[in-house]
Amino acid sequence: MKFKFATVLAALLLSSALAFSQSVGADVDKAADKTADATKDAAKDMADSGSMPDLSRLRDDIAKLTQTVSDLAQKQVASSRDQVAGVVGAAGDSLSQSAAVAQDKFAAVEGDVEARIKKNPWGAVAVAGLIGLLIGKMS
Repeated sequence: MKFKFATVLAALLLSSALAFSQSVGADVDKAADKTADATKDAAKDMADSGSMPDLSRLRDDIAKLTQTVSDLAQKQVASSRDQVAGVVGAAGDSLSQSAAVAQDKFAAVEGDVEARIKKNPWGAVAVAGLIGLLIGKMS
């Protein structure tokens, strides 16, 4: 039961991490669109007002804006990547722990069954015969 819970928990964590990553990507795209729109509006306003500044200053401003948006996007992607890696690592650790617990419980049950068989071998033969009979009746 715990192993299934851990598997479901890991799947939920992975899906939420992917959704967060997609959300961050959408936010970066929106910021880039807003910056581009603002640049276009500023250039249009300057052209409409008739006061056209020198082209090199305008190019420098656009280059700075482009660099700023690029840096923002890279920081967001790096942050998302680190968060996803953390979530995946935590899910993997949880699955490993659940598998170890399940293996320990199986070993304990196996030892208990072995001790009961050694204590009462004829009872074990009777149980095995009944199980064989039931399987034979079912098929």
